[in-house]
Parts: sequence; structure tokens; C-alpha cells
Amino acid sequence: MTAFIEQKETRLELTRDDLIEFATNEPQRLSPGVMLRPVVQDYLLPTVCYFGGAAEIAYFAQNSEAYRVLERPVTPIHHRQSFTIVEHKHRRVLDKFHLELTDLFVGVEHLSLNLAEQDASSDTGQLFSEVEGTINEELDRIASRLAEIDTTVAANFAKRRRKMIYHLGATRKKTLLAQMRNDEVASRQLAGLFTSLLPNGGLQERSLNVFTFLNKFGPNFIEWLYEAVDLEDKHHRIVDL
Repeated sequence: MTAFIEQKETRLELTRDDLIEFATNEPQRLSPGVMLRPVVQDYLLPTVCYFGGAAEIAYFAQNSEAYRVLERPVTPIHHRQSFTIVEHKHRRVLDKFHLELTDLFVGVEHLSLNLAEQDASSDTGQLFSEVEGTINEELDRIASRLAEIDTTVAANFAKRRRKMIYHLGATRKKTLLAQMRNDEVASRQLAGLFTSLLPNGGLQERSLNVFTFLNKFGPNFIEWLYEAVDLEDKHHRIVDL
């Protein structure tokens, strides 16, 4: 076994015996690699247990062999709890629009468009669908005649047809979004959902400190959250307040 140690101006080549002597006499000059780091940390600062995410837990599973070889007790690993806190006012908005947290992952614009499409009180989306259907029927008639006359002209028309339908679809999207924006209450409620439930476009745990909720709800928030803890549940969960 041979190892190499890079220094500023030299490159040392060490045998296994050299490494053992090096580790015995000057251990402070060595740094554990990625697989040894957890067991070294646990030796220096014994750990009762470790809470981690899915990726971190998988990482510990890989280096459990290092614990066995070094005859060290493996640190108990628990899955870190993952929550999204939903206040009552935001739950009302979710229920109003028949939404789940995962529906917000598409982004505010796409979600607004979906809601505008589903709005039974508006016939704008239906109007565009009907007009697009009529246009396609008439364009089919033209395409059929062009195919009989000249295939080159027919191919050129097909390209122009795709552009027409694309621009009609773009206009439809802009119109529906504008319609949604004109509903100030709905726009404000959607904005509140994203600000609270997906701050900065990510889960609350990525952006919000616990003091955000302590300032809102007081010290009782800790008890509410503690009651929601279930170490056997490895999924992200919704906590309604």
C-alpha cells in the first residue's frame, strides 16, 4: 500500500508502515476522508443520536462499515421531521380553490392560469376553445385544397398554421392571467399562499426560522409542533394551526 501526500513544494510517498508511524506520531497533520469523518467525529464528541434528511441518512448507511472495522458503536440515525405549517387563513384559501400544497409547486403563474381555466363563472376559456375549434375546421378546408394543388405551398401553409394557433394560445393565456389579476381578492389570496407556504419558491424549512412562528403564535407553538412529531413517519407532513 502506497499513499501520496501533497505539500506546498514537495510530494511525499508513504508506505503503509510510514502511514502508521505518521498517524501515531503526528496525528494532528492528518484529516479524515469523507468515509472516516463521521466515526472520527463520534469518537472525539460522542453522539447520542443523529437526525438527518434522506440523503444524509443514506450517506451514513454507506460508512457504517467503517464503524464496524474500527469497532465503534454505530450512531443511532433518525429521520429529520419535515413540516409545512398552514395557518387557518391559508387553509381556507386552499379549500376555496380546492388546492393541495403540491399544487403550488407549478408556480403562481401556471396555477393562476389553471384556476382561471377552471373558473365556472367565466366563459372566456370556453370562448377561446370554441373559436380555436372553428378556426381549425376552416384551416383544415384550406389545407385539403392546397394539398391537391401544390405540396410545397401546403407545407408552407402548415408552418404558418402552427404559428397562428400558437399566437391564439398565447393570447388566450395572457387574457386568462389578466382576468385572474383583475380579481384582486383571489390574486391577493394566492400571493399570500406562496409567501407563507413556499417562501422564495421552496419549503418553509429552507427559508423560515422557528422564530417566525414563535413571534406569531408564542411559546405554545413548540408544544403544537412537538405533538406533530412522529419518528416513524418519514414523509413531509402538513401541520394545520
